[in-house]
Amino acid sequence: MAKKLIHMDKNNAAAVKDDFTEWCSFIINEAIGIGILVLVTLFPLYFNDAYYDILSAKFYFFVRCMLILISVVLICVLIMICIDLKSYDGMHTQEFLTRLHPRNWKKNFRIADAAVLLFWVLAGISTLLSDFVYEAFWGNEGRYSGFYLISLYVILYFLVSRFWKIRGGYLELFLLSGIIMGLLGIGDYFQLDPLNFRTPENIDALRSYTSTIGNINTYTAYIGIIMGFAAALFSLEEKPLKLAWYYICMVISFLAMITGRSDNTYLSIGALFILLPFILFKDKKGIQRFLIIVATFFSTAYLISLLNQLFPNQALGVDGLFLLITGFSGLPLMVLLLWAIVIGFRFYRMDTDKVPKLLTRIWGCFVIVSFLVLVFLIWDANIGGHGSRYGSLSNYLVFSDNWGSHRGYAWKKAAFLYRELPPLQKLIGSGPDTFVCLSRQRFYYTMLEEVGVFFDTVHNGYLQYLITNGLLGLICYMTFLGDTFRCFFQNARKNPYVFGALTAGSCYALQTVVNLELPIVTPAFWLLLGIGMAGCRNK
Repeated sequence: MAKKLIHMDKNNAAAVKDDFTEWCSFIINEAIGIGILVLVTLFPLYFNDAYYDILSAKFYFFVRCMLILISVVLICVLIMICIDLKSYDGMHTQEFLTRLHPRNWKKNFRIADAAVLLFWVLAGISTLLSDFVYEAFWGNEGRYSGFYLISLYVILYFLVSRFWKIRGGYLELFLLSGIIMGLLGIGDYFQLDPLNFRTPENIDALRSYTSTIGNINTYTAYIGIIMGFAAALFSLEEKPLKLAWYYICMVISFLAMITGRSDNTYLSIGALFILLPFILFKDKKGIQRFLIIVATFFSTAYLISLLNQLFPNQALGVDGLFLLITGFSGLPLMVLLLWAIVIGFRFYRMDTDKVPKLLTRIWGCFVIVSFLVLVFLIWDANIGGHGSRYGSLSNYLVFSDNWGSHRGYAWKKAAFLYRELPPLQKLIGSGPDTFVCLSRQRFYYTMLEEVGVFFDTVHNGYLQYLITNGLLGLICYMTFLGDTFRCFFQNARKNPYVFGALTAGSCYALQTVVNLELPIVTPAFWLLLGIGMAGCRNK
């Protein structure tokens, strides 16, 4: 009888313990959820004084949101600890702290978690040892991307990935706010100025600014995230109404990307189309969805070409590779052919065991061959000296000071600065977001004389990290992204939101090669990484 009572007491204690744990999880989850809701709805649409302070306005909005979120979570945790100490002798707190003990890190931390923590530690060391400690901490001389902002990114990642249970409704609102932002940008392309940001005095100066984001490069970086997320959800959805919603989001994001008039668009779209088949070529439905996405993209390109012809004085006009696509005389026939393939494939009886695997291998070989061809073209255009033979494509293949709106010049100066760094700073960097300080010391007047503009960032996120966070910092950051995307890839078919995080994150990560990380778009990237890892952990 005594043994039975002891057994019942243990069961009751375990039940009470589980109830308390569930209650704590619920409170923390709700607090984080509210913070996410603000970040996915209000943050992308927020502005203060049109485009004149868009960077600082977004930065301070994100910082305030994070500080409030962190404060609320800490207050909740302290209250729970007090309750735990008083009512349960602190057993929950002790159990949680035990999980954080170094001997248990292998159980509780993925490679990505360890890599991002090490990246943060190295950023802190780089800040302390920098010649510009104040600037490295706050990023006030650059784009606010100092150690302070990096710390908020890392905290956001861990809060979301560890303590938030995915809610689809929040991510639907993420799409909705992105689509509103995209529609505003499309309106700006046709000079409708829906936000009334332009006047006769500033209209020419603001042609490269759009929607609630600002510069078109930053705008298309955010729309690329929306595009990747919408395309992934469309690919796996079964319910007709949600399928139609994701398709509308995808169409608007395609239109917004094309009318965004930024060259980084090509990298985002390329990342999407390269990645999708490796996930979707598993069955007939996935293959058909991919064909629909391709046909839809070229249909939107054709629609833009028609609108440009109908409203030549209203549309700003596309350029670059999109000009080649929209100006292609065979585009209408190509669109009809693609939709004919989509319809015909629906009636095709496919060997579901062999064909998907074969198509995936063929696609993999195609991607590898295309990459090798691209490498050869770049080599031939630059080392071989045959750039002129590629016509208009030489603008993209031949690297010079003028390449990519003088990005080639900025990269050359960045490489020179890295070579000049002391050995220790080559490893840990000059301090987060201090490229502007180094560049101003060495090249300010030279840049103005040679290209007529001063570069305060490298306009290559990874090269920027190499200089400011060092080789070790860059390796940790790339390891973090690599393991995160690997986890997303393994779980993409199990959870559509993880698939969305994979495609959206890949679109952002690839376009960063020619773009810079700003507190206008980068918070959404880190948030998606956390959401994707939350979906992978499924806890």
